[in-house]
Amino acid sequence: MRLPHSIAKSKAVAALLLILLATTVVYSPGLRGPFVFDDQPNISLNADIALTDLKPGSLLRAALSNDSGPLKRVLPALTFGLNYYIAGGVNNTFPYKVSNLLIHLINICLVYWLSSLLIGRWYRNHPSDRIQAWFPALTAAAWALHPLQLTSVLYVVQRMTSLSALFVLAGLIAFYYGRLRLHEGRPYAYSLMTGGVLGGLLLGLTSKENALLLPLLAAVVEFVFFDYARETAVSRRRLRLYYGLILVLPILTALVWISLQPEAVLGIYRWRDFTLAQRLLTEARVLWFYVGLIFFPHVDAFGIYHDDIVISTGLLTPWTTLPAVVGLIAIGVAALAYRRRYPMLSFAVLWFLVAHSMESSFIGLEIAHEHRNYLPSLGIIMGGIYGLLLLAQRLARPPIEVALLSVCVGAIGFVTYSRAHTWSSEENIIETQVQNHPQSPRSQYMLAELYAQRKGDPIAAMRHYRRTAELDPTDADALIKLVITASNTTINGVAANADGGADFVVPGLPEFVSINRLRKRTSLKVSDTIVREIERRLREEVVHPFTSFSLGRLTSCVVEGEKACAHLFEQAARWYQLALDNPTSNDLARSYLASGLARLYLEHGDYIKALGAAKQSRQYDPSNPELWLEEAEVYLRLNDVEQAASVIERTRQRHTPLDATTRKKIQDLLARIDGKRKTKGTQ
Repeated sequence: MRLPHSIAKSKAVAALLLILLATTVVYSPGLRGPFVFDDQPNISLNADIALTDLKPGSLLRAALSNDSGPLKRVLPALTFGLNYYIAGGVNNTFPYKVSNLLIHLINICLVYWLSSLLIGRWYRNHPSDRIQAWFPALTAAAWALHPLQLTSVLYVVQRMTSLSALFVLAGLIAFYYGRLRLHEGRPYAYSLMTGGVLGGLLLGLTSKENALLLPLLAAVVEFVFFDYARETAVSRRRLRLYYGLILVLPILTALVWISLQPEAVLGIYRWRDFTLAQRLLTEARVLWFYVGLIFFPHVDAFGIYHDDIVISTGLLTPWTTLPAVVGLIAIGVAALAYRRRYPMLSFAVLWFLVAHSMESSFIGLEIAHEHRNYLPSLGIIMGGIYGLLLLAQRLARPPIEVALLSVCVGAIGFVTYSRAHTWSSEENIIETQVQNHPQSPRSQYMLAELYAQRKGDPIAAMRHYRRTAELDPTDADALIKLVITASNTTINGVAANADGGADFVVPGLPEFVSINRLRKRTSLKVSDTIVREIERRLREEVVHPFTSFSLGRLTSCVVEGEKACAHLFEQAARWYQLALDNPTSNDLARSYLASGLARLYLEHGDYIKALGAAKQSRQYDPSNPELWLEEAEVYLRLNDVEQAASVIERTRQRHTPLDATTRKKIQDLLARIDGKRKTKGTQ
């Protein structure tokens, strides 16, 4: 590690070790916290990461088990499998979260290293021992301890973000050394520059696609900290060719590809409640919201979801949209114009904007998430620390200066420590989320699920499902869950106390549910107004992915256990059909819906309709082997074992390799086919 000459290496190491220790202490309360939200499909419910050995085939299945991105994010998936192997399962979350913390600690070292290089580069002709001495340590400390980074550490699945950042930071450091060698006329300059950019990019892509921004971030370092005009004519010509190959050519290729396949970008907006233009306008406000969180990290503003942010439908709706757009343009222009006079300000702005240019621009992702700031926040933090150091240098004596800056960093760490305590249990996470974001539909939905599944309070659950539906007037998911909860809620003593006279009254019952007497069982039912609203949303609004999951839960309620929802069979079938007929449903959504409808008919005993729905599901998504096996299951129920065997054989031929869950299903189906064949042979 190359450090400014005025800092003794021992002091630098001591400062870095202190930062690493403080970070470990700050995050320690949450290291035994639960898996949450997206951790479940990616880790705790992912059979392919369940490594019981370290054979190459097992490791490969774990690495290929993730579908979060087009490149499958194989490295995080593999590390989840290794965590499973070490922990002996998913009940002990400690190894998973400690792994995330270790990655964060490595990144702290890289941030310290990079900030040392950049401040040393700027002060090569402007010596200022105090700023050079404190800048790397304070930058690394503020970045490491900032509460905005918490979800990238304690939210296990966001290892994808921190691993990608690790390779980007390492690649940039290698690029910097290569660029410095070029400036000094030393050999192997382009080898280091290219190795850093391409190596960091390719390794980063194994974790998350935003590693593609590495060449742009290298260009920011070039633009701010190196003077192209002072290079020799040969160097300038080679630099133009270099950036043309690693930056301009890939960008032009991407633009051509998008123009030829616009659905690759626009298709996801069919699932969203906003358009491309609305997202771009909203993201201008969101970026300022992120900046506010960086400079004023009060605990009430944080949360795992920020779906309570109002969508911008025009430049003046809400009115803050126009100032946000103008402000971004203004600071972007200022950063370009004043890079020589205010390099750290220029770097802060350009780094932040470039690092957000993928997840906070045209791609139809959700509007806001804190983990998107893991790497972008570094630019703003560098600029802020530099400004504080300049101010402290002018206004205070060294001891007072150190004390003031230490208090600022300590306050940041205290907020993170408080958040880490919250992340020690799922109940704390959810209740804090609702407290801080009461207008968030997802927060209300999570609280409803908590009351329904953990606290055993279905009345409270139904009230929060209803509140979710009010906050999100397009999605039918919460209302369907309300129907399921009502049907599963028995009213003790109603049958004995109600003798056919006046209706039995249950104190505290919401106005949108009523008593439902069905033979020996008395439960609740939702009002006709709720039913009509569900059907309107399924027919007219965007069909969300969660809608098919909720209909699947309704199917389970209809066909399994005590069949609490058995009386809802016809209603469930009609809701499936409304969603299938909805013009906003794409083929992927329809494949899930048709699959659920096939299961509903299958378990109800209507095998002919089940077969039709299963075939329809497979046609919508022929790449999904699970849908083929559903068709084979229906043929088995129809006792057509040869057709079932034929479908299974075609599944094997078309889909290789198969994951562990699919292979197990095939084995079970073949065993049943053999059993039926033997039974026929003995008759």
